[in-house]
Amino acid sequence: MESCGWAGKILRVDLSTGKVAAEPTGPYADRIIGGRGIGQWILFHELDPSTQPVSAENKLILSAGPLVGTLAPGADRLSVDFNNPQTGGVGSANAGGHFAPELKFAGFDAVVIEGQAAEPVFLSINNDEVKILDASTIWGKTTWETEDLLRKHAGDNRLRVASIGPAGENLVSGACLIVDRSRSAGRGGSGAVLGVKKLKAIAVRGRRPVQIQDPDTFIKQARICWHKVAASSAMNVLREKGTIGVSASKHVRNGQLEDWPTERFDRIRWPVWNKFEISRLACFNCPVNCSHFYKIAEGPYARLAGEGVEANTIRAFGTNLEIDYPPAIFKLSTLCNQLGIDIDFAGAVLGWAFESYQRDLVSSQDTNGLELDWGNYEAAIQLLEAIAHRRGWGKFLAEGVREAAKALGKGSEDWALHIKGADINESGMRHDKAWALGISIANRGGGHLEGAPLLLRLNASIAPDISNRLFGVTDVGPINSYEHKEKMVFWQQRLKGAFDALGICYLLSQWYGLDALGIEDLVPLFESATGRNTSAEELMLYGQRIHNVEKAFNTLHTDISRKDDYPPVRFMRERIESGPFAGEVIHEEEWNNLLSSYYAIQGWNPETGLQPDSLIRGLGLDSVADKLMRHGCI
Repeated sequence: MESCGWAGKILRVDLSTGKVAAEPTGPYADRIIGGRGIGQWILFHELDPSTQPVSAENKLILSAGPLVGTLAPGADRLSVDFNNPQTGGVGSANAGGHFAPELKFAGFDAVVIEGQAAEPVFLSINNDEVKILDASTIWGKTTWETEDLLRKHAGDNRLRVASIGPAGENLVSGACLIVDRSRSAGRGGSGAVLGVKKLKAIAVRGRRPVQIQDPDTFIKQARICWHKVAASSAMNVLREKGTIGVSASKHVRNGQLEDWPTERFDRIRWPVWNKFEISRLACFNCPVNCSHFYKIAEGPYARLAGEGVEANTIRAFGTNLEIDYPPAIFKLSTLCNQLGIDIDFAGAVLGWAFESYQRDLVSSQDTNGLELDWGNYEAAIQLLEAIAHRRGWGKFLAEGVREAAKALGKGSEDWALHIKGADINESGMRHDKAWALGISIANRGGGHLEGAPLLLRLNASIAPDISNRLFGVTDVGPINSYEHKEKMVFWQQRLKGAFDALGICYLLSQWYGLDALGIEDLVPLFESATGRNTSAEELMLYGQRIHNVEKAFNTLHTDISRKDDYPPVRFMRERIESGPFAGEVIHEEEWNNLLSSYYAIQGWNPETGLQPDSLIRGLGLDSVADKLMRHGCI
């Protein structure tokens, strides 16, 4: 029977032996749909607890959900799943662009990469023709150079490339996979995982359509969703301004402050960036076109052009380092894309380094001769390059802020901003309690894209009927209260899991605006695409299953538990000094109560934060419970 929605095959690539093979997607899809679900399922069941993240034994799975490559809006997401070099636990990242649809067009729902090549290689996928090829001529190149050279080699400008840069080759813990030059699978260190495997790139070209079970119904529903996105006020703001025009939050001097003089912030926020804009671009089949293509016309970075300036870019390289010169921020952003470094990792590491220098714990003799004064963008650029190449002090910083602070000591742990070992570049955690909770309890380590709600930031209030429908209460309280924030995070995590499993962009969801796509909009899309019946409740349940598989992976591979579900100490000790939320800080007692409420709604042990056997089996995850039991983790 022909598969609909799913391409129907998973590609297995063993770099140690050179063997490639395909297996059916069906058994995985039946359990956990696809995308991030398939990736995490394979990781949990196939990796031994003794696996080291930066080793040949680790696996990395690239996957695309059943809606990817269809006419559904935003059906372009690539899930990247692996054992995380930063935390030792679960690794999960996600990228847009055109790579994931191309993988589906080539006939694959996922690629499982295991083993380690003896010499640098790249993986070529051209429909059913799969080859492991020599990459010696592109090893050492940037991701941009790699894409250009592989397209030239193939004689095909429509070839889609996912690659690592020098940071991945040098096993920097914050190295990441880059797709389409500026779409990054940012969090967790996927670049280092591929670097140790000596896999420089995956190049894919496909020419097969994704089969749809009921095309007429699917097109009708896709059109409804397109119109909904087009009419959404939140999506219109995103289309016009990008993410840099949505958030006004600040993260100043490595989180010392959350307020910055208006005249300085105005130099780097939207609409200043309009003068650099050349065009607007979109990921595959997306009506929002939220990516803005910029070109610098003059100054030291004249002729520099590209995409990828987002809200976190402004945080990491603007307010965080007190740089108010947009071309320099753009240069740092572009370097991250070329070198293959997660921007949030870069922001955290540079912030910690600059603050340590300012506190006289290190001198220019330690920092490769660089003077790390706030606002010194030339020093930031040179230090970022040193990190990617592990040169001088860059080698010291390449393992991230937790390890750097351990090595330096002298109290520098207090401003090493990480959660579970994952470096963070976040603002507003002191006052936005739901945001702080979503970031702190993230399975992959700190980060807001796993379940931190945006709604209270973007909406002054949520109507009682909508709040009750989404969260089960008519009022979730103000943004700086602890009340009911666990309910918001629980809903958000399940929603994100469902969107990732199906392959729809999270930015188009109700995470970004209540008038954007909700889970109920995906039900008829999934049903008409695949021929399988479902419901909004069932899709959310799949999201919950994915989250619990990831949680179980952490239990099996690490000692991560309740003790690790806390914000960085800075946000629990140092109050906001000025601005609308002056005086706000995270109080330990109230945070503990919030954590207990969150564990209760998840059904986890309130003392440890771990999952009971009955909860896992109740979610239909018997094989997960069985493996935890075999290893004495339940």
